[in-house]
Amino acid sequence: MRALAVYIMRGQLQAISTVAVFAVLALVAMPVSWPISYLSAAGVGLVTLSQGPVEGGKTLLGASVILAIIGMLIMGDPALAMAFAVSLWLPAWALASVLLKSRSLVLPIQVLLIFALSAVALMYVAMGEPALWWYNHIVGEVLPTLEKANIVIESGPEFKQRLANATRLMTGVLVMITAWGILAGLLIARWWQAVLYRPGAFGDEFRGLRLGKVMAIVTVLVVILASAGKGLMAELAGNMLLVLLGLLVLQGLAIAHSLVARFKANHVWLVMLYMLLVIMLPYMLVMIAMTGLIDNWVDIRQRFQARA
Repeated sequence: MRALAVYIMRGQLQAISTVAVFAVLALVAMPVSWPISYLSAAGVGLVTLSQGPVEGGKTLLGASVILAIIGMLIMGDPALAMAFAVSLWLPAWALASVLLKSRSLVLPIQVLLIFALSAVALMYVAMGEPALWWYNHIVGEVLPTLEKANIVIESGPEFKQRLANATRLMTGVLVMITAWGILAGLLIARWWQAVLYRPGAFGDEFRGLRLGKVMAIVTVLVVILASAGKGLMAELAGNMLLVLLGLLVLQGLAIAHSLVARFKANHVWLVMLYMLLVIMLPYMLVMIAMTGLIDNWVDIRQRFQARA
């Protein structure tokens, strides 16, 4: 990974070509498209963090032109390039620019949270009832496509009820996954920057991450609204809560990394934590997020340090 970061920083041409190549690979390697797209966004972020927003913008623009040309040649439509640029590269460039000025991961994450919550709200304004749209889309388009591919899906009343329940939170899940993708690109860019110029700095910065009491208070208010509210308002709050929990997970993980480092524990504990996070979704996600939420008031890391 360090060799890749070194190559990106050799020059504008290398940066543009790397970002564009990873975008193309993300489009053709669908099972692993998300991790590859993170590297593409990280390339834009690294140039922005290391050389400033202007150079980062040039990388973004150059990669967009290359991807647009490829889209025209293969599909006859540059829309895919625009989608990549707007949904991934532009946010990565914007957040890296904020990080460059603030010199802290907290502000870019807070900015990302504002945009993510706004995106959920706008989808409700634009679509009226997003859950109904998701349900009709899955029943009318996704399931018939799966049937044509000889993939058998149950279609009884029980299944339709479970599907209807799931679609109520699908908007929040989509926004949360998108936010995590953007954040992953930013974190990789920050890590690359540290590897090249300040080895070990990223670890220290990540282990000290605290998102602040304002975010914690907003989360509590959204929990109350989701629990006590009714109808579409409660559903909207539930989707926003998913986004908040998704970002608070990062603080919970930062606490785990900090404690392992502070007590010089075996890193197998972190491996087990991440395995449990994958195996026991969504329960572990909520537990880790709640740890991050509580930390904004009680400072868990400081308390453990005092005991040590």
